[in-house]
Amino acid sequence: MNSQGKRRILTALISSVCLSLSVVVPASAQEEQGIPEDQFAAEVTANVDKPIVSVPEEGADRFIVAYKNKTRNDLTRPAAAKLRQSVFSAPALNQGTRAVEDRQMHNGSSVVQLDHVLDQEAAKQFIADVQADENVAYVDVDRVAYPDASLPTDPKYPQQWHDKPVSETNPWAKGIGLYGANVEGAWDLGYTGKGVTVAIVDTGLTDHPDLERNTLPGASYDFISHAERSRDTVGRDNDAHDMGDWYEVGECGARSKGRESTWHGTHVAGIIGATHNNEGVAGTAANVEMYHARALGKCGGLTSDIADAIAWSGGADVPGAPKNEHPADLINMSLGGEGVCSPTYQDGINAANKAGARIIVSAGNENQSTFMKEPASCAGVMVVAATNPEGRKASYSNRGDEVDIAAPGGDQNYIDYSDLKPKHDPNRGIWSTLNDGEKGLGQPNYEPYDGTSMATPLVTGIAALMLEANPSLTLAQIQEAMRTTAVDFSKNEYKMGPGIVNAEAAVRAVMTEEPQPEPTEETPVTETVTNVVTATETATEVKTVEETVTEEV
Repeated sequence: MNSQGKRRILTALISSVCLSLSVVVPASAQEEQGIPEDQFAAEVTANVDKPIVSVPEEGADRFIVAYKNKTRNDLTRPAAAKLRQSVFSAPALNQGTRAVEDRQMHNGSSVVQLDHVLDQEAAKQFIADVQADENVAYVDVDRVAYPDASLPTDPKYPQQWHDKPVSETNPWAKGIGLYGANVEGAWDLGYTGKGVTVAIVDTGLTDHPDLERNTLPGASYDFISHAERSRDTVGRDNDAHDMGDWYEVGECGARSKGRESTWHGTHVAGIIGATHNNEGVAGTAANVEMYHARALGKCGGLTSDIADAIAWSGGADVPGAPKNEHPADLINMSLGGEGVCSPTYQDGINAANKAGARIIVSAGNENQSTFMKEPASCAGVMVVAATNPEGRKASYSNRGDEVDIAAPGGDQNYIDYSDLKPKHDPNRGIWSTLNDGEKGLGQPNYEPYDGTSMATPLVTGIAALMLEANPSLTLAQIQEAMRTTAVDFSKNEYKMGPGIVNAEAAVRAVMTEEPQPEPTEETPVTETVTNVVTATETATEVKTVEETVTEEV
């Protein structure tokens, strides 16, 4: 077991005194303990020592109840609905409310809906009463998470500084280099992500000419279980189109300020795989195949929906969802919620890992420790922090022991050290595909965002280039290649990983043979853009509301 894995497990065990988390057994520990591969996922859930669950100050009305599947009465069976109902009905009545099973998750857990919100103390008592049942492995609050990104403007390839190699000239800082990820060097080797499949767990897709070719038709799925959050009237279905995640003041918690739709999943998809077609922007992996597991909508996304989306993307079966005919090689999760990794998140990740998926997640945009962010604090994932054009930590990026690598994430708001004044420049952001609709869908366009949400798909795209070069790579091998070939930060950074990803060097480290270069028409256009629109600034700090909602980071 590597030192980082030991560190994560030790930290998680210590924190169980006061926070909700799961006992995580990493893949290397699986071999050490002699657990047969076909029993591994079941053992993880069954052996969770019932944790003390944190409850939001506002209370909660949705919970996730996981069951031990080695008991005499296997409550994970679909036919055991009445037995599952008996587990949480009486504890709910004790708190003056009624509980119903909304649905089952990928691992047989119940998503439980109460008929009104319990305050914090009553919710804690409900959890304690349910966890007292000998058939229960753990209880989670079904929290909410959101996307973390900063908004907008207008693009083309010359603005994509993040794809360039490190250079000595920086238009925003005299005497400091411009620190891109050297994706151009990897393209020169001839790799484009061909044959690699990426699932994007996010807000869903919009129709965009730069994404159409590389988006697998009919492969995406909408995992948002509630129609109001989904805005498509039916909840879960096979239409994963983004219907807009805008909301009014106060709709997503008493302190929520309201915002326009972000079209976050579309922006993430463009960074990974926008077509090199002499239009718009150039994606990191121009020939990758992508699809969306939509889990974020109005007011973010529920833990239960996100965990199912992760498991399904890897190839696991989820009740009510069709079989995934395109299990992902890579899963991109540019999202996050507050708190240490919950058992529900970890179970979803374990299911996808077991199926062979490599999961890459954002560190978060709160300028805090990744230890307090999920899924960044989960095991079995690669965690990406964000840097600015000067090769330093981006102002918003989280940091911590969990961070595996840093990558350009944009930083449009900065201090100009020539006059010590704060300034804003959209060309310091990460340009990608978007939509101009303020609420509902408008027209396809291109704009820059900032965030670990942008750094993460850049790393996912580079991982796709590496997998084309060497399809047998594990997540650990991808991590190791990126870490050992990383470019040093321009100044020492604390807990941001070993450095900034270097795409060319990482691909060279795993190449098994010299590839043939791609045809010249696939290379991105480099004409100068003269039409630049002023970007609208969006806050990078995202607050988690009641249920665990994950957002784009």
